[in-house]
Amino acid sequence: MNELLYSIIKGDDMQTIVYSGIFAGMMAIFVTVAIEKWGGVKGGILGTLPTTIVPAAVGIYAVDPFSFSKAMLVVPFGMLLNGATLCIWVILPPYLPKTGKLWITLASSLLFWLVAGVLVIQFEPNYASALVSMMILISLSIIVCFSLKAAPRGRNKVRIPVLLSRGFAAGLAIGFAVWFGSQGHPELAGLASVFPAIFLTTMVSLWISQGETVPRGAAAPMMLGASSVSFFAIGCMILFPRVGVYTGCLVAWILSVVLWSLPMGMWLHRRINHSKFASNGEVLAHR
Repeated sequence: MNELLYSIIKGDDMQTIVYSGIFAGMMAIFVTVAIEKWGGVKGGILGTLPTTIVPAAVGIYAVDPFSFSKAMLVVPFGMLLNGATLCIWVILPPYLPKTGKLWITLASSLLFWLVAGVLVIQFEPNYASALVSMMILISLSIIVCFSLKAAPRGRNKVRIPVLLSRGFAAGLAIGFAVWFGSQGHPELAGLASVFPAIFLTTMVSLWISQGETVPRGAAAPMMLGASSVSFFAIGCMILFPRVGVYTGCLVAWILSVVLWSLPMGMWLHRRINHSKFASNGEVLAHR
């Protein structure tokens, strides 16, 4: 036990864990504000830009550069699980009774992620399986987006305590991800780095403050945008050893946004403008 406590609080690793967690928490708070301000579709894309994965990648590489690739190869699997988790929020609620609908949905999605996550870390990740996971997520996201639900801008402010608790949850997940990396568990580190703290706390906080429509409408765009995190992770894995951590982060982030997030955001925007939701959904986001 003493050795475990010492490993948690030792110098540089502890600083890396804390700084990574704080930055991740700040990024997590931004997502709720983005969806609240710009609506579920635009906010869903903005909210799934590579954000909390940035401090996670930097932190994991800092504490264990030799196992970094193993951790990043798990990220596409984790994002696929996140996409499936968001599908539960789209599909399940209409079949549930009004009483306790939110909490049943939350418990079901979290249980699914945990069980599936345990299965994922039993397998040795590789480039091929990571790419297959990315393709499945992209295909699933596009299918869900073709049956896109209305995603209006929220009418109520998300309260400060809710935002802070959301940031804390995301920061804690990233902190654990970096800690797992420092303890020589890269697969757990990679999986923890994409734990759906942002997704789940977004859905819960928006459901409570805005009602069921806004978070369910944001689910499909969040699924589609989430693939940028997988692109970022693969980019970091390739670039970090070659150009360094910070340059690699910057290049991987720009590429994932330019090659994925922006095109998908434009596609969704055009689709919304030509759909029946244009008059009563996203229009609210421009008022």
